Amino acid sequence: MIDHTLLVLIERQHGVIARSQLRHELGWSPSRIMRARKREVFVDVTPTVLRLVSAPDTFSSRCMAVQLHLDERCFLSSTTAGRLYGLRSMAETPIRVTVPETTRRDCPPWVRVARSSWFDDTDSVRRDDGLIVATPLRMLFGLAATMHPFRFARAAEDAWNLGLIAPEAAADYLQRHRCRGKN
Repeated sequence: MIDHTLLVLIERQHGVIARSQLRHELGWSPSRIMRARKREVFVDVTPTVLRLVSAPDTFSSRCMAVQLHLDERCFLSSTTAGRLYGLRSMAETPIRVTVPETTRRDCPPWVRVARSSWFDDTDSVRRDDGLIVATPLRMLFGLAATMHPFRFARAAEDAWNLGLIAPEAAADYLQRHRCRGKN
């Protein structure tokens, strides 16, 4: 039931795989997927994503599962992006993701979706491990909107000390996006 190609793909994706990948990339039928679930080879993570039972349920696997569930038309943002960048005191749950405002897909209760008209490819990067994450400046912009000023200042200081941002670049970024009606 499990072959080398499947294991390589699942390993690259933190232990998870979309049902559509099983069907279209690997040629699995719906009944084969159902049999694998019944034999407890896979467990459901989201309605459209499965995790190999032997793969650990980790923060990264949940992030990848959300990304696959939303067909990669998203990026991990806010505290989730902060955690991935290594900022202090960033919560592991809920997984926070930003999608285009036209995206409509139900997500599990452990996911928080921010729909945005301000969504383009320049505000995200694909990491070597395949996760699509808000750029450090977009992450800080999102954190500024939701965090207490003291916590935000600490997050911005962490981003600066980690070499993710420079104060001048952050100021320029904020100035550019204030003109879009953002506070």
